[in-house]
Amino acid sequence: MTRMLFLDIDGTLVGKDQRIPQSAIRAIRAAQGNGHPVLICTGRARAGATGWRYAR
Repeated sequence: MTRMLFLDIDGTLVGKDQRIPQSAIRAIRAAQGNGHPVLICTGRARAGATGWRYAR
């Protein structure tokens, strides 16, 4: 069964320092590697969320 992973940006994916922790990056990559799409679900305007699309 394919499951989708939806993540909020502020306070969930990104800390107060505006960085994505390496542990979160590893978990996202593991989910993607298992065939699960990872999507951003946020209250931010599109312009405020677009930069995270390519976050590394």
